[in-house]
Amino acid sequence: MKFEYSAEADSVVVDAKELASFARRKDGAPLFSRYSGALPDDGRGDLPLLSAFDGGDVVVAVRGIADLVADAAGTTSVVIRGEKRKKQSAATVAKSLEPYSAVVAYLYAKQYDAEALRVILALTDGDGELTLLAWDVSREALEKMFSALLARAIPFARVAARRGRAMPALADIPFPFPSIREGQREFINAAYRAISGGSRLLVSAPTGIGKTMSALYPAVRAIGAQKADKVFCLCAKNVTGKAAAEAAARLSRLAPELRSITIISKERSCAFKSDGFSALRCRRGCPMLSKLGETSYEARRDAALLALLDAGPAYSPEDVAALSAEFSVCPYELSLDLSEYCDVIVCDYNYVFDFSIRFRRYFERPRERYVFIIDEAHNLPKRGRDTYSASICDTFVGSANALLNATFPGDTEIAGSLAAFAEALGEIKERAEREAELADEGTRFGFVRESELPLSLANTAAAFSRTLEAKMREAAAVPRELERLGHEMRKLVSVCELFDEKFTFFAESVDGKLTVSLLCLDPAELLDRAMDVAHAAILFSATLSPIDCFADVCGCLDAATLELDSP
Repeated sequence: MKFEYSAEADSVVVDAKELASFARRKDGAPLFSRYSGALPDDGRGDLPLLSAFDGGDVVVAVRGIADLVADAAGTTSVVIRGEKRKKQSAATVAKSLEPYSAVVAYLYAKQYDAEALRVILALTDGDGELTLLAWDVSREALEKMFSALLARAIPFARVAARRGRAMPALADIPFPFPSIREGQREFINAAYRAISGGSRLLVSAPTGIGKTMSALYPAVRAIGAQKADKVFCLCAKNVTGKAAAEAAARLSRLAPELRSITIISKERSCAFKSDGFSALRCRRGCPMLSKLGETSYEARRDAALLALLDAGPAYSPEDVAALSAEFSVCPYELSLDLSEYCDVIVCDYNYVFDFSIRFRRYFERPRERYVFIIDEAHNLPKRGRDTYSASICDTFVGSANALLNATFPGDTEIAGSLAAFAEALGEIKERAEREAELADEGTRFGFVRESELPLSLANTAAAFSRTLEAKMREAAAVPRELERLGHEMRKLVSVCELFDEKFTFFAESVDGKLTVSLLCLDPAELLDRAMDVAHAAILFSATLSPIDCFADVCGCLDAATLELDSP
């Protein structure tokens, strides 16, 4: 959550980085310039900073950390460390860190009554090379920048304060139906125990018992009791997603500050999907993510968010799409930003279990106690096997070669990386055909099956994928067919990275056509790893029988189980 409510102080707490996200992109002169001095080698390291500000009807406490503060020759230096990718310029990174640097520097100046500061950015790249930039600034200038950020954040802090004051009431929210069905109470109680104790629960319950509400209702009450912070309703199909969204909306009628959102894929939500979705459009100044006239994307995003928060509390993809069109912002990014202010997020399994596309803002560094409610859990093992498996045909090479020649004519670097990948496939094909035989239909068939992944395949695939991605980022235009091939390579590389003893390598050559497959035979360990970011997980279905077997293949060997009879 961007804003945390403190009941004890009746205030809202926000991190310096989150407050900095309210900055507006500007094309003006950079604040930082190259610094020829040395990085201070003494002083106070990891200095915590915290100041409270009166926002009228809400108090906002802003916290941050100065990586190093040192005094030398009458100058106080606040050091902020950052990372620079190899091909990034130091000026570009410094520009992006200007708002955050201003917040941290002002918090220090206010807390320690400093009239002027030298802010030093210490940027390191992957090779450990250090670049120093500095900005000499007065407290007055910092206060002006800080006040502008705080003014934009206060409307959102008010929303967080209202939500925080209302959350304790969720602990006593009534059941949203006139009566509880037979078996539901047992489900509800078992789910609440699992959430309170931070464990997993598998429930096999028949159709008609009200499984979705039986899982969501105790999760919402757990939020009110401060035993959980956010609920993810994970669905394998659209129809189960609608059931979860309807259940959350029904609970919101009893608690208007309980907010829920349904998130669909970027491709399905894209405003330009009728033209054919393009992932590269997102990277190349899509008008829905760029400045329009004199209005920055951030200003339009914040206006759209406030409009939705005022209209809440349950947000469908159609609601988000309508507001995104009105304010000209990306509907997918808007739904992600809005989810920060929601208690219940309804989404597809992929956003938790697919490591290549999962919600990084939540699961890369978990900040809250998440509850996973996993509907139709009997689908999870098969979805896991599909997600963690990949295949590719040698016809890929011919298609890629033609597209690369047309898009990057004469580029020897990318041609060489594709040739190396093709050679690795050729070696596998040669092995598959070494003992090929004629089948009954006259088809010549040969195969290789191994428990080890050929390193030449993994290494050349990774090298070609990296080169292709870099070339596509730099190109003025890229055919969508080449984008699709790039996606195919990313999938192959991601599965190569997961490959272990639970996988098998299988290559077959049929009448000279080679198909290479990396097959996940047992996804349990990966499913378990994906669920580890959650405080608790409730998995349920009408077809989890035998339940001990499903506990095993779903990666929940230590989970509690519950089997309910049909009402």
